[in-house]
Amino acid sequence: QSMRGFGARVIVTEIDPINALQAVMEGFEVTTVEETLGRADIYVTTTGNKDVITLDHMLSMKDQAIVCNIGHFD
Repeated sequence: QSMRGFGARVIVTEIDPINALQAVMEGFEVTTVEETLGRADIYVTTTGNKDVITLDHMLSMKDQAIVCNIGHFD
């Protein structure tokens, strides 16, 4: 929501159906990571899970795309 507040177009990629529904109800577009590849500028992971974004994903991203993690990790 904070990025949307700055005018960014925010797309949510969520595999949990309840969380995906909540995102849709808040007005976000929900899709898969694969559908965003090549068109997004910034990817933010929030789960803390491994392999949310893989090397194959990174190879398909735009040049100079930004990838960051704001979730915890083990």
